[in-house]
Amino acid sequence: MKREIEKKLRNMTKSQLEKVCHKMRCSKGTKKEMISELLRPLTNKYKMETTFKNFNKLPEEIQRAIAKFFPNLTSEQALQRFGKLPEELQRKILGDYTGLRHTAASRIQQFVRDRVLEPPERALELNELLDDRGSDFYADRWNRDHPQGPWWREFECDNCHGFQWILTYDDDGYGSNQPAYDEGWDSVGGMFLCPECSTNPDVVEPCERCGETFMRDDIDDFMYRDEHTEDLYCRNCFEDRYLNDFDNNEDLDRFIETRRLGNL
Repeated sequence: MKREIEKKLRNMTKSQLEKVCHKMRCSKGTKKEMISELLRPLTNKYKMETTFKNFNKLPEEIQRAIAKFFPNLTSEQALQRFGKLPEELQRKILGDYTGLRHTAASRIQQFVRDRVLEPPERALELNELLDDRGSDFYADRWNRDHPQGPWWREFECDNCHGFQWILTYDDDGYGSNQPAYDEGWDSVGGMFLCPECSTNPDVVEPCERCGETFMRDDIDDFMYRDEHTEDLYCRNCFEDRYLNDFDNNEDLDRFIETRRLGNL
C-alpha cells in the first residue's frame, strides 16, 4: 500500500503537495521532502501487520460482509483495501463499531482515504438529507471521526429556509460561508440565500447595469427607476448614468432622490 501511495504523491504537482501538507499540518519544502513527510505515518512504526492486532475484535457480521467483496484475500488484506469497500460498510466499520476507530490502522485508513486519494469536496442537492435516520447525528459522528476533515456542514437559506449539506475542508471555525458561495449561494442585503432564491425575480431584483442584487422588500430604499426605460439601477450606476446631465452634485443628488422607488 505504501508503494501505491508514494506513486500517487510523486504524480502530484508541488502546489498539490503543499495543499496536502497544509491539511495534514506537516512542514513544506521540496517535493522530495514533502513526500517523505507525508509517508512518515506509513513507516515501520505503523506497519500494517502490527496495527491490525485488534481486527479479531470485529463482529462476525462485519467480517462476513468484508469477505463478500474480497473472497480471495485474508480479512487483514481486505481491510487494507478499506477505501474500496461500499460506503455504507465503511460507515459501519468506523461508525457503528468503535473498537477499530482509535487504532493506528484506522488512522492510516483515514490518511489514505481523506488525504492521498483526496475525495472531492462535494455538495448534496438542495434539501437532500445526509441520512434518513438523522442528518445532524450522521454529520456529528462523521466530523468526530474526521478531526482533520473533510467535514459535513449544513447551510440554511434565510428566505425559504431550504438547506444544503456540503462536505468541505473549509472549517474556518465553522464560520465561513465560502463553501456555499462556491455552490451558487449568495448574500443579499444581509440575507443568506440559496441558489434558487438568489436568482428568483420574486425574491431579488438586479441592477440593470452592474448586476448587483437587492431583496425585493428593500428596493424602495435602494433602487432607482430610469424615467425613460423604466429599468432599475443601484444608486452608483444611476448616478453614473446621469452624471453629465447636471452642472453640480447638489442638483444631481436632488434628481436622484426623485427617482428612488420609495419616492415615486
